[in-house]
Amino acid sequence: MTKFIKSVAAAAVLATSATGAHAASLSTDIDVELPSIIVLSCFDSVNVNVSASGLEAALGGAAVGLGATSTSTLVSDLGADASATVTGFDSSVDLNLNNVCAFRALVSSGARVTVAEASDPRLLNGTAFIDASGVTLASGATTEDVTSGLGLGAAATPISVVVPLDLSDATEPGTYTKADLFTITVTAI
Repeated sequence: MTKFIKSVAAAAVLATSATGAHAASLSTDIDVELPSIIVLSCFDSVNVNVSASGLEAALGGAAVGLGATSTSTLVSDLGADASATVTGFDSSVDLNLNNVCAFRALVSSGARVTVAEASDPRLLNGTAFIDASGVTLASGATTEDVTSGLGLGAAATPISVVVPLDLSDATEPGTYTKADLFTITVTAI
């Protein structure tokens, strides 16, 4: 209704301006709508290259992680690097994906970050596989709330993810792959 009244008023102004005897003014409303969550960056592809010596160091008992001598590299569209660390000296290795996503939230109440893994979290290489079940945020939880450091004036909030890799069924060399292994969701609370 307001736009209709403004249209009628504008027509009246144009009709009277031809005579030059009257002056008129119109005001304009502007609405700017901002999203509550802004995703600044997110890796959508991760390639981890492990050399024979790196695998031996990780699984053979030496106190060296998969990334200690650049034997493991996180490659993404942004070209960032990260490394993995060992949780034990058996067939289990944790892959730490540091700063895999970053976001800003324009909400005063905070944001909730959730990581959910695929229904079948196995990286496949033919019949061989690497079990990657148990994906968590760096805190060890699958959900955590961020209530500080939010807003336009604050630095970006990074998200780090830990992917546990069980190599006991990795019986073939080559590339083990899984599309959409996990999903990160950030919502306003």
